[in-house]
Amino acid sequence: MRKGKSKGGGPRRDTVQAAVSLRTIGNEIVAELDGTLSEERADALARRHGLRRIESQNFPLIGATIGLFRIADGRSFETVSSELFTDAGVGSLQPNYRYFLQEQKTAPAEGDPAQYVLAKKRLPEALALAHGTGIKIAVIDCGIDAKHHELANSIIDSFDALGSSEGLMGSAPAAEPIAIRAFGGARSGAQSNSHVLLKSFDYATRQNGRIINMSFAGPKDPLIERCVEAEARPPILR
Repeated sequence: MRKGKSKGGGPRRDTVQAAVSLRTIGNEIVAELDGTLSEERADALARRHGLRRIESQNFPLIGATIGLFRIADGRSFETVSSELFTDAGVGSLQPNYRYFLQEQKTAPAEGDPAQYVLAKKRLPEALALAHGTGIKIAVIDCGIDAKHHELANSIIDSFDALGSSEGLMGSAPAAEPIAIRAFGGARSGAQSNSHVLLKSFDYATRQNGRIINMSFAGPKDPLIERCVEAEARPPILR
């Protein structure tokens, strides 16, 4: 791991630090752990480095056990990760990156703004060929209104990756949506992070989601890239 050198403070440095704080959750580290580590040993590892283990979980999708740790004493990510990386029980390390929902900025001149893609994608013609029967579609977003009249009795499963209580004609009306809530409200807009999205991908895979729908943006993220690459691999025929 490489660490950059600073030449002092000033407005430029403050601006850079502010940009970094928007891209990451500054006091959290996402680490790939030795899969043989028990929860007790993972907690011991955290204590050795002055951290608190929030949770750890095995993710078969990427073949790794991932731990989420919190820095409680104000040290920087760079300082802690340099120390943590030397531990035999730790593999890759990265910040817990922030992700933001992509919102439509302008509405079309006519028609339902939520349905303007129908004509562009010639969906009415597509419906004459297929309705998506039996296809599971995982929607990773801020949640789905399962009570909406056009979605009545169509949502086959739901999962709240945030673990909180916060609270249309389509191209495949016979498909089976899986609602995965990964984005929660914040003053800067609905946002998520690397670890929550990792759990969302994992759940979609375990539920045999054939298609994953996402509309969010964020920094270059090695863990999320591994998830996307794993999802894109063709299934192994047995």
